[in-house]
Amino acid sequence: MMLLHKSARSLLSLEMQFHSKTHVSYLVSGYDGSAIEYPHLYKLVLSEWTIDVPHRKPSTGNKHIPFPKLKQLSVNMEYPFSDETLFKGNSRTLECLMMRLDPITIDMLRTSDTFANGQYAKLRNVSVKSLDPFSEVQSISDYIYTSFVLKMSPALQVFTDNAVLMDHSKLSFFHKCPNLTGLRILNLPEMTVHMSSLVPLLKSLRQLEAVECKYILDDLGMTADCVRSTYYPLSTRLKFLSLAAYEDACDDVFRSIVLLALVCPALMRCHMPHDWREKFNSYVDSTIESFSLYQDRLSAIKYIEYKV
Repeated sequence: MMLLHKSARSLLSLEMQFHSKTHVSYLVSGYDGSAIEYPHLYKLVLSEWTIDVPHRKPSTGNKHIPFPKLKQLSVNMEYPFSDETLFKGNSRTLECLMMRLDPITIDMLRTSDTFANGQYAKLRNVSVKSLDPFSEVQSISDYIYTSFVLKMSPALQVFTDNAVLMDHSKLSFFHKCPNLTGLRILNLPEMTVHMSSLVPLLKSLRQLEAVECKYILDDLGMTADCVRSTYYPLSTRLKFLSLAAYEDACDDVFRSIVLLALVCPALMRCHMPHDWREKFNSYVDSTIESFSLYQDRLSAIKYIEYKV
């Protein structure tokens, strides 16, 4: 840590992996208790090598601003401080934030008004992940998700949710938030999305260019012709669809992709597991035979990307 403290004022990027959370305080404090500052640091990545037993989290004084010019912050561990140490003084510079959420951290950030009043105007990319998807998810209420998580930035462009929000019906949260009208990329790799939830989302978020989810399932109960005549054009911006699943595919998933292609004229790229290639292309071929009117549109989505 002494070497880190000596070079702190000249560092531009820093990645730290803690073997024990008891060492976290030395990131911003010297062994003598003196304040350590990183006036030029633009990227900070924090993670932990082991899981410690509960401990008292450190804090910093009101006048101590360790990271005043931070642009990229990634906290791949439980938030290590008891106050907003990592966010002090960088509301005008922070552009990208990745962090794990838990009720205690959210309560601290809300109490300190860290993200209040749209002060993080340059924050365009936010990625959140639950500390423990089997226990913490249920502790983050719908109200907290919509009033805090989705409002960290006044103008989000990229948002990623890894296992915090799991219920597809709650996609409505996204198109009810005014600050998300400029959202371009939405990543929900752990969520199975239903068409009945995706359609209103694409209607409302007109700038959305890419969507990632685990699966897409068709629950509209409509023929392809009916979907085309009812919703076309659903989105003129959606270009890329990514399915994060690694399980076996089913015709319902393929049907959903085809329906999206029929109502989203810009959709040309679809990222899916490599094992799905033959089944998907066969499904598209059979659909083209039934709907020759849409041959050009459906043929375009056969040129897709596959996961290795």
